[in-house]
Amino acid sequence: MTNQTRTIRRFIYQFFYDNERAPKIADIAQAFALDEAIARSTFQKLANGKALVLHKESDEILMAEPYSAIPTGFLVKTAGKSFWGNCIWDAMGILAMLKSDGEVQTSCGHSGSEIILHFADGRLRNPQGIIHYLLPVNEWWRDVLFT
Repeated sequence: MTNQTRTIRRFIYQFFYDNERAPKIADIAQAFALDEAIARSTFQKLANGKALVLHKESDEILMAEPYSAIPTGFLVKTAGKSFWGNCIWDAMGILAMLKSDGEVQTSCGHSGSEIILHFADGRLRNPQGIIHYLLPVNEWWRDVLFT
């Protein structure tokens, strides 16, 4: 990974945090004074290294683990900001990555009942329920969108 690719990767995460959304190819091109084709190529390099998951149709960011660029069933609220996690693991990972207190709003996969998990000081404060993973960890990237 080149220094520029690393810098753009860090920029993507900071952009997610600052703007509560994924940067577009145009945002990267503008921020780094790049041609959009080079910004698109950088997204593809990061996707090839499993640092990003891209929309198949647009090459825009779909996931920058643990962030999701689209609404999911895992809403994370912290420090007056809201983010989407790709799964419960990623939702908890957002709070861990930010070293922030917050909550994850989700629902029970069986009953559909609302579940709100509260985190403070790096710990789950109201443990309840069971987290179920359909696939073993070593199979997640086989089809990360399904996982």
